[in-house]
Amino acid sequence: MWAAWSERRPLSFRGKYFTLSLMTPFFTPPGPTPPGPRIEIAGVGLRMCRLAGEVADGFHVHPFHTRRYLREVVVPSIETGLARRGRQRTEFSIAAAVLAATGTAAEVDTGLQDLRRHLSFYASTPAYRPVLDLHGWGEVGERLSRLAAQGRWQEMPGQIPDEMLEACAVWGPPDEVATRLRAEYSGLTDRLGIYEPLVPGRRTEVWRAILDGLR
Repeated sequence: MWAAWSERRPLSFRGKYFTLSLMTPFFTPPGPTPPGPRIEIAGVGLRMCRLAGEVADGFHVHPFHTRRYLREVVVPSIETGLARRGRQRTEFSIAAAVLAATGTAAEVDTGLQDLRRHLSFYASTPAYRPVLDLHGWGEVGERLSRLAAQGRWQEMPGQIPDEMLEACAVWGPPDEVATRLRAEYSGLTDRLGIYEPLVPGRRTEVWRAILDGLR
């Protein structure tokens, strides 16, 4: 569709479910048009990562990840997909949302409690089990799945071991968070986002401090 607009070539798409063959002047935008939108997909398992490398322009890493999972599963699987199509890593973008607790000491303490709740929910999801299995935490995930099935949500955060929290999240004052993000994600991702529990009020100073540290 976009090529029919940008290159003025005849519209001809015949897929399994749709056939598109008519592009009238009424629907053709005038003047130069961009080459088309970037197609980026998200996922957790290695097959979704590999698929992204084969057919997409970018990949969004699920917030439930570890730096080791990025290094050993996500990035290599994407590179395998790129190689299958003869594509270069420079053509592709990897974005990650990072679980974080930052701000004042009190905000960090509150944030860590919320992060344990987030992690307990994500870790109870069978589709995300590959992250746990890589670290030998499969039993934790099975236990959390049973608690979730029984509706015992309040018990789940207490099942998150400290080493899982350390591997899956970053926390501390904004400058320390920025330092860790630079050290631990450099070379793994092209874009970073902060995925944190909701904190009341605007925190412009916090975000400015993290950005200054990253720059």
